[in-house]
Amino acid sequence: MKPLLSTLKSLTGFVTKYIGVIIIAFTIWACVTPSMFSWTGKLYVGLLGRRHVRHGALY
Repeated sequence: MKPLLSTLKSLTGFVTKYIGVIIIAFTIWACVTPSMFSWTGKLYVGLLGRRHVRHGALY
């Protein structure tokens, strides 16, 4: 159990230290290969658009 906790501790330390770099890297990756990040379907985007129209954000 201790090796697992030690590994998790070092992993969370790394992620916490470099969270900004990780976010920027994933953003660039998503812009370069949008097909890999197309988990939102047209239905989801359509529902978001209708919600904003109902609340007056879009005219």
